[in-house]
Amino acid sequence: MIRRIRTNRGRPNQKRANPKHIFIGLFCVIFASLVVLFCFGVFGNSAEDNISLVVSRSDGNAEILVFDTINSEIVYMFVPGTTELDAAYNLGRWKIQSIPKLGDQEKIGGGNLLVKSIAKSMSFPVYYWARSDDFEGVANGNIKKIFKLFVYLNSNLSFRNKFRVAELSLRVPNSKRMMLDLSKNTYLKRVVLPDGGDGYVITNNFPKRYYSYFLSQDLVDNKPKIVINNFTGAESSAESVSKIIEVMGAKALYVYQKEKNNKSGCEVRSKEKSIAELFTKTLGCKYRRLDDKESSLIEIDLNSGFGAMW
Repeated sequence: MIRRIRTNRGRPNQKRANPKHIFIGLFCVIFASLVVLFCFGVFGNSAEDNISLVVSRSDGNAEILVFDTINSEIVYMFVPGTTELDAAYNLGRWKIQSIPKLGDQEKIGGGNLLVKSIAKSMSFPVYYWARSDDFEGVANGNIKKIFKLFVYLNSNLSFRNKFRVAELSLRVPNSKRMMLDLSKNTYLKRVVLPDGGDGYVITNNFPKRYYSYFLSQDLVDNKPKIVINNFTGAESSAESVSKIIEVMGAKALYVYQKEKNNKSGCEVRSKEKSIAELFTKTLGCKYRRLDDKESSLIEIDLNSGFGAMW
């Protein structure tokens, strides 16, 4: 039996494309497209100076990142997964490594529960979340990790904010990248947890200079008059929200303790929606416009149902 042998005779030699060149070319096309869209305002406007992001890693540890677009800085904070927090939605005390799974089981959303628990326990004004192992690389300007923002990322970051994160990560010099391990200072105290394992608990010794990373320049410049109406029946709810507002660069001038009502969640009322959104996102509140009050006034109602989600 005669077997025919195929040859490449008569065919021109075909060079295989270098995967690295394909990757770089594709990234450049996407990045150039984003620049054009951004310049023409396709993504809209936002009052956010900082994109504060909580990342849940597959090893159970967490990362808190602040992408400061005003001062062109990136702050990366590492938080051990064995750090115990007061989980939001009155779910008790849990290790950070367990909170995303708990949120999924409770149908709350793992990312949503994690950011609310960190806001509640650490007073950080965080709203955005991601489940990824790539953000340490993003914070360090790794182009492959940055590319994954647009392809593989499980997050509530908008397309516009992914672009803002990518753009900042590519242009910020190393001197403007701060990598912090919160277990290395006095803010987290190493203890034996109730389950008998080693872990960390939060103390009151958080370095004040770190809070400056979460400042909103819009709040600092506008100096809004903030009033909190607390209908939850628990002073601790208003105290927690007041602390977050302070970290953001503003202050609640008055906190009124009201009788409990039958409303759910919370509401932020002001003339300027863009400023109000800084609070609605972090606290999970609805927005309502104020037409007959001074422009600097912001009223925050913490309804009785807010305590159940906080």
